[in-house]
Amino acid sequence: MISEDFMRVVACVIRRDASIDLGITFRQDVVNGCLVIDTIAANGLFANTGLKLDMQLVKINGHRCYRISKRNLDKTETILKQAVGIVTIEVQSPQPVVSNEPTITERQIFTIQKATKSFQLGLGFEKIQTPEDSLRIVKLSPTFEKVLGIRKGLQVVRINGAPCDVDDIASVHEQMKQAYPLLCLECIATVKNEKREGTKENPTEQKKVEEIDENLRVVACIVRPNADLDLGITFRRDEENGFLIINSVSKDGFFAGTGLKPNLRVVKINGHRISRKRMDQAVELLQQAKGLITIEAEASASKDSEEHTVSERQIFSIQKATKSFKLELGLERIQTPDDTLRIVKVSPTFQKVLGLKQGLELRKINGVACNVHNLDSVQEQMSHAYPMLTMECMATVVNRKAEVDEDDENIRVVACIVRPNSNVDLGITYHADVEKGCLVVDSVQQQGLFARTGVKAKQYIVKINGKRIAPKNLSQAVDLLKQITGRVTLETVSIKNPDANHERRFFSIEKTSKNFQLGLGLGALQLPEESAPSLRILEVSPTFQKVLGLRPGLQLLKVNGLRCNLNDIPSVHTEMDHAFPMLSLECIATIIQKKKDDEKPAVDIREISVSKEETKDDDNIRVVACVMRPDASVDLGISFTKDFANGSLLIDSLANDSIFANTGLQSGQKIVKINGKKTPKRRLDQAVESMQKAQGRITIEAEFIKTGPQSGSERQIFSIQKANKSFSLGLGLGLEQTDSTPLLRIVKASPTLERVLGLKQGLQLLKINGVPCNLNDIQSVNKQMDEAFPILSLECVAKFKPVEMKLHRVDSDLTEAVSADSRGGTASVEEEEESKRAMKEKAAAEEEARLKAVEEERKKAEEEARLAAEAKAKEEARIKAEEEARIKAEEEARIQAEEEARLKAEEEARLRAEEEARLKAEEEARLKAEEEARLKAEEETRIAAEAAEAAKLKAEEEAMLAAKAEEARLKAEEEAKAKAEEEARLEAEAKAQAEEAARQQAEEMARAAAAEAEEARIKAEEEARLAAEAEAARLRAEEESRLKAEAEAKARAEAEAQAQARAEEEARRQAEEEARLKAIEEARLKAEAEAKAAEEARLKAIEEARLKAEAEAKAAEEARLKAKEDARLKAEEEARLKAEEEARLKAEAKAKAQAEEEARWKAEEEARLKAEEEFRQRVEEAARRQAEQEAKEQAQEANRLKAYRESKLRVEEEARLWEEASKQAEKEANIAAEEERKRAERREKRLSSSRESQRMFGEATGGGSGFGFFSSGLGDPLIKVKEKKADEDELLLTGSSAVTGVSDIDEVDDLIRAAEERQAKIERELLDLAWD
Repeated sequence: MISEDFMRVVACVIRRDASIDLGITFRQDVVNGCLVIDTIAANGLFANTGLKLDMQLVKINGHRCYRISKRNLDKTETILKQAVGIVTIEVQSPQPVVSNEPTITERQIFTIQKATKSFQLGLGFEKIQTPEDSLRIVKLSPTFEKVLGIRKGLQVVRINGAPCDVDDIASVHEQMKQAYPLLCLECIATVKNEKREGTKENPTEQKKVEEIDENLRVVACIVRPNADLDLGITFRRDEENGFLIINSVSKDGFFAGTGLKPNLRVVKINGHRISRKRMDQAVELLQQAKGLITIEAEASASKDSEEHTVSERQIFSIQKATKSFKLELGLERIQTPDDTLRIVKVSPTFQKVLGLKQGLELRKINGVACNVHNLDSVQEQMSHAYPMLTMECMATVVNRKAEVDEDDENIRVVACIVRPNSNVDLGITYHADVEKGCLVVDSVQQQGLFARTGVKAKQYIVKINGKRIAPKNLSQAVDLLKQITGRVTLETVSIKNPDANHERRFFSIEKTSKNFQLGLGLGALQLPEESAPSLRILEVSPTFQKVLGLRPGLQLLKVNGLRCNLNDIPSVHTEMDHAFPMLSLECIATIIQKKKDDEKPAVDIREISVSKEETKDDDNIRVVACVMRPDASVDLGISFTKDFANGSLLIDSLANDSIFANTGLQSGQKIVKINGKKTPKRRLDQAVESMQKAQGRITIEAEFIKTGPQSGSERQIFSIQKANKSFSLGLGLGLEQTDSTPLLRIVKASPTLERVLGLKQGLQLLKINGVPCNLNDIQSVNKQMDEAFPILSLECVAKFKPVEMKLHRVDSDLTEAVSADSRGGTASVEEEEESKRAMKEKAAAEEEARLKAVEEERKKAEEEARLAAEAKAKEEARIKAEEEARIKAEEEARIQAEEEARLKAEEEARLRAEEEARLKAEEEARLKAEEEARLKAEEETRIAAEAAEAAKLKAEEEAMLAAKAEEARLKAEEEAKAKAEEEARLEAEAKAQAEEAARQQAEEMARAAAAEAEEARIKAEEEARLAAEAEAARLRAEEESRLKAEAEAKARAEAEAQAQARAEEEARRQAEEEARLKAIEEARLKAEAEAKAAEEARLKAIEEARLKAEAEAKAAEEARLKAKEDARLKAEEEARLKAEEEARLKAEAKAKAQAEEEARWKAEEEARLKAEEEFRQRVEEAARRQAEQEAKEQAQEANRLKAYRESKLRVEEEARLWEEASKQAEKEANIAAEEERKRAERREKRLSSSRESQRMFGEATGGGSGFGFFSSGLGDPLIKVKEKKADEDELLLTGSSAVTGVSDIDEVDDLIRAAEERQAKIERELLDLAWD
C-alpha cells in the first residue's frame, strides 16, 4: 500500500555564512515526544524544498534528534545557528501509519541546492519491469548516499514537480541538468512497517503475518559413501559481504529435499563455522569429504527486526542409513494460546550434529503437518520417513542485531584459572599505571592461561585473588602475579559510560574435573520494567559469591559463548555441567544509581528488600502488604502506637484513602517486619522514623496478637500494588481433591514472591480482592488476578503443626509439724503407749516420705541444672561462633567495600586513559583517512589531467589528418584544373561548358572534404566524451575501472590498427597520386606549348576562383577550430568547477566533523570531570558512613560482650550458691534425722526400764503382776512424780525435735525456691539479649 499521509523529506541547502537566516524554527510536540517545524519563511533557504509545517524532525546533518527536552531544543537551535556550508534536515509526517501489512510504501522527497548549474548528482537510472514499468536508481555516489540518504532501488517519480519519462532516460538526465538552483527528486520507497499492529481478537491472522516474514535456518545431514560421488551442490562468494552462498542445488543430488535452496548463506560445515579467510579451503574439504556431511545455512537477510527475540523457521534434514533408524525424540503437547507440539528430549549426539534443542516447536515432518493430538502418529511419521527425514520447526531466537554493541558497554571480567607453578607463564602482559594506581593489560596470548576468559587488552586489573590493588602496593601486585600459584583470580574492568545502568560481566573459572559444578539456582523472571521474562541467577553458594563475585539477580545471557535457552532451563544446567575445562558465564548486571537530593527517585522493583527468614509465628491472621511510595513526601496514611507490655509496635489508625488501603492491614495489628526486617523492641522509634522516610517499594508484615491457645491453621493475606495492569505474579494453581471438598492450592510461586511476600507452595487460596475463587474454573481465577488493579490481594490458609512446650517447675512439699498432746488424761498406759507408737510410726513414715521426696527433688534439680549448664555452654559456643562469623563477615564486607571503592577509582582512571587513547587513535585514523582522501583526490585530478591531455593530443592528431585531407583536396583541385585545361585545349568549342563542369566538380569535392573533416571532428569529440565518461566510471568503481582499462586498451589497439590502416591507405593513395601526377605532368608538358596561350588567358580567372575558395575554406576551418577550442575550454572549466565544488564540500564536511569532534571532546571531558568529582564525593561519604557505622557497631559489640560476661558471672555465682545451699540443707536434714533416731531409742529404753521397775515393785508388794496395793500403779506418789518427770522429759525431747525438723526443712525449701527464681530471671535476661 502507498501511504499518502506518511512522507519523508530530506532537504540539503548551502549556507555561505552563519549570519544568513535559515528561515525555519521548531517547537516541542509533547504528545508525540519530538520536535516539529513551527515556521518556514517564504524567502528562506528551505523554501520550496518540500518541508511543511508540523513535520517531525528526524535528523540534522545526519545526526538523529532524540526525544524532546528544553536542552535538546536549545541544542538544535544552536546547531542550526552555527551551521555553515551544507545544511541537511530530514523530517517526516506526523501522522502514524496504521496497517497490518509487513511493508508499506512511502513518499520520499530529496531536495539539494546546486552550487553551479553544471553540478550533477551522478545518478544512474534503469527501467525496471514490474507490474508497471518504473524508473529506478541503480547507481549513485557514496557522498550523496551518506548526505541525502538516497538508496539504490528507489523509484523516481518526479523531478522538480515534473513527471519522469520512463521510456526516455536521456530526458530525465536533461531534467536534472536543467534544474537550478534547487533539484528536487520525488521517489517511492518500500519500507518495513515499524508500527504494524497485531490484534488479539484474531491471533491466526497475526500468526500468518509472522510466518510471511519468518527467518529461515536449514541443517542438512547426509551420508556420502565416497568422495567420487557428486554432492549436487555448488557455491559462490558474495562479493558485497564476503559470505559463502549456495549457488545451486541439484534435484537428484544428495541434498535434494533437505530444504537447502539457492541464495542461502552457509554458516557451518560439519559443525565448524565458516570464516571468510578460509572459505575456499572449506569448499575444497567439502568436495573431498565422505561419510556424514552436515551443512547449516540460513537466510542471508535474517533477523532484520529490532525486537529482542524473533521467530525463526528451522529445517533439520538427516539421511537415514536404514529404515529402522530412529532419532529417539521426546515429544510433548504444550498448552499455549494454541496447542503446540514441543521437543522435550534430544540425545546429546543429535544436539551436537544437527543442533536440535529442547523446546523447539515441531510443525511438519517431510512436508506433512503433525497431529498435535496424536503423538503416536507423529512418531510413526518419523519412523516411516525414508531415506530422508525432514523436520520443520519454529524457534524463538535472540536477535543479535538488536543487542547493544559491547564496545559501548561497561565490562567487568572475573577470571579464575589454575597455575601449577610460578614457572608457567600466565599468558598476559601488563604494566603499572602509577598515575591511575592500577595494572593495565597490554596483551593476552591466544594459547595462554587467560585465553577465552574474557580478559582483553587495555582492561584494568583491579583485584588479584579478591584483594584490591591500591596505588601504594603496585610493586607488590606485580611481584604477586609473578610468584602466585594454584588458584589465580583476576578481576578486570573496562568502563565506557560511567553513568550507565547496566554492566556486562564475564565470569570464567577453570574446572579441575568434569564433575565440578557451580550449583547455581536459575529461574525465569519478568520484572515490571521488562517487556519479556529473562533468565536470572536466584541462588549462589557463599564460596562463589566471595571468589567470583556472583550475586543473585544477575541476568544470565550465555554459557561458553552459547545463548541460554529461556524455555529450557535444564539445558542451561547441562551446558554448564558439560563445559570443560573452562566454564564462562556472560551476565548483565543492573546498577542502581544514587539519586541527588533534588531528584525524585525512580520506582524500581530492585529496591524491594528480600527476606530469607521463614515465618514461624502461630497467630491466626497474618497480613503482608507491599505498596509503592513514589516519594517520601507522599503521606502513608497510617499511624502507630507502642505496646510497652509486649514491647511491640501496633497499628493505631489507617486512612481510607492511604496507599495501604484495601491491603488487609487493620487497627490493633502488631507490626512484625518492615521491608523484611524485624522491628526490635528497643528501637521502635527508629523503625517508625525509617518507615516515614522510606520510598519506593514498602513492605509491612503484621499480625493480630492472640492470647488464647494456638490452632493448627493460619489465615494469611498477601497484598501487592501492581506497577501496571500487565504485571503478573506468575502463580501456578492446582486443584487438590480431599475426602470432603476440593481445595485450590498454589503449586508454583516464583522465588522473588517467596522472598518478598512469603508466598509458599501449598497454600490454600480462598479469595482474590475479597471475591471467593471459582474452584471449577482456574482460568477465571487467573483472570481475576490479572484484572485486579492497582491492589492485588490474595487471602490464603496455611496449615502447620502447633509446637507443644512443656514447662517444668520444682516445688518442695512442706511437711507439717506433728506435736504430742501435752494434755493429761485418764487413758491407760497401754493406750498411751499405743498412741505414742502410732504417732511415732506416722512421724517416721512421714519423715521418710519427706526425705525421699527431698532426695528426688534434689536429683531432679541437679539434673535440670546439669542440662541447663550444657544448654548454656552450647548456647555460648553458638553465640561465640556466630559472633566470630559476623565479625569475619563484617571485616570481609568492609575489605570488599574498600576494594570496590578503590577498584572503581582505578577503573575511572583506566577509562580516562582508554578514552584518551581512543581519541588519539580516532584522531590518527581521521588524519590518515584525510591524507588518503587527499592523495586519492590528487590521483583523480592527475588521471583527469592525463585524460584531458590524451584527448587534446588525439584532437591535434585529428586536426593534422584534416590538414592532410585539405592538401588532398587542393591536389584534387589542381588535377581538376589541369584536366579542365586539357579539355579546353582539346575541345575549344566546349570550353565554357568544361569550365562550368570543372568548377562544379571542384566545389563538390570541397564540400565532400569539408563534410569529411566535420565528421572527423565530431568523431574526435565523441571519442573524447566517451573516454571522459569511461574514466569517470573507472574512478567510481573498481570493477568499472578494470573494464574501462580493458576498453581503453582495446580502443588503443583499434586506434593503432586504424592509424596503421590509414597510413597504409595514405601511402597507397600517395603512390597512385604520384603515378597519376607523373602521367598528368607528361601530358601537361606535351600540351604546354599548345595551351600556354590559353592558359595565360584563363589563369587569372582560375587563380581568383581558387583564392576565393581557399579563403572561404580557411574561414570555415578557423570557425570550426574556434568552436572546438571553445568546447574544450568549456569542458575543462566545468570539470574544474566540479572538482572545486567537491573539494569545497569535503573541506566543509571535514571542518564540520572537526568542530563536532572538538565539541564532543569538550562535553565528554566536562562530563568526565563532573563524574570524577561526584565519584570522589560519593567515595568520601561512603567511607565516612562506613567508619561511623563501624565505630557504632564496635561500641554496641563491646556493650553486648560486657553485658554477656556480667550475666554469665552472675549465673555462675548463683548456681554455686544454689549448690552450696543444697548441700547444707542435706547435711542439716541428716543431722536432724540422726538426733531424732537417738531420742526415740532413749525414749524406748526409758519406757522399758519404767515398766520393769513397776513389774518388780508389784511382785514385791504382792500385787502379782505388778498391780498390788496400788492396783493401777498410779497411786504411788513416787511413781507419779517419776512419770510426770518422764513425761516432761519426753515432751521436752519431742517438742525440741519437732521444732528443729520443721525449721530446717522450711529453710531448705526457701533456698531452693530462691535459686529457682534467680535461674528463671537469668534465663529471661539472656532471652532478651538474644532477641535484641
